[in-house]
Amino acid sequence: MASSKQVSVLVIDDNDHSRRLLKEILDSAGMSVRDTSDPHHALSVLGTAQIDLVVTDYEMKPISGIQLTQRIRTHPRPSVRRCGVLMVTAYADRKHVTEAARAGIDGLIGKPFTAGTVLERTMNVLERAAARNVDAGQKDEDRRYVGLDD
Repeated sequence: MASSKQVSVLVIDDNDHSRRLLKEILDSAGMSVRDTSDPHHALSVLGTAQIDLVVTDYEMKPISGIQLTQRIRTHPRPSVRRCGVLMVTAYADRKHVTEAARAGIDGLIGKPFTAGTVLERTMNVLERAAARNVDAGQKDEDRRYVGLDD
């Protein structure tokens, strides 16, 4: 896997406070972080930039994090389909976690979160995405991972 200084992250959250906090945490780890409150703008960025990791909120308008993840996983660019997706949510019940996993996330963080949890889950997701890219012959679904804070 690339060092954290080479990791490109796109944070999508329509809550300004959460988005800024996530950006600060990932910036502090030396990652190159872009952020937006607009899921449609995020899809535009993904269509033109090389992004290693998407961090998205579950509940957004006009499209949800679930819908955004589904669009990422069916994107025409293979590099977009294979990027890591980490979802942040206040909905940590089985129904919502299952829905997120089926959409194609690689990891999940429950709110409220700590910087340590964000960085730990980020590294887990990046490792899984790197393995998926190396082992492209294996089905992507076989490498999905969802973790919740205890």
